Amino acid sequence: MGYTIKVNKELQVMKIGSSGDVSLEDLDNQLKDLIKISTEKGNLKVFVDTDKVEKIPATFSLFGFMSSLPRNITYAMYSKVDHRNMLDLKFAEAVSVNRGIRVSHFTVREEAITWLKEI
Repeated sequence: MGYTIKVNKELQVMKIGSSGDVSLEDLDNQLKDLIKISTEKGNLKVFVDTDKVEKIPATFSLFGFMSSLPRNITYAMYSKVDHRNMLDLKFAEAVSVNRGIRVSHFTVREEAITWLKEI
């Protein structure tokens, strides 16, 4: 699995892009990097692009990870409507929202960016 984190200064949004099979360890590493960058840059909005992700962790692992996300960061997750992980991403969204974490799943990239800009 590979990932990138880019900061869009104009939009005040960080973009995380992953590809391939994503493990729980990969997610933990992404989160550590995200927290470090958000602390340095003061950016608390994240666009998560899952379009090139083949596989994500199993439901129980995903539940634990999403439950532990920092509450001071807002997350917009993007996947295409027919994406193979879409049901898992909707589950991840529900877990986070139920724990007071601001997360929303989108199937249109522009809607996700607009939502983040309006917050």
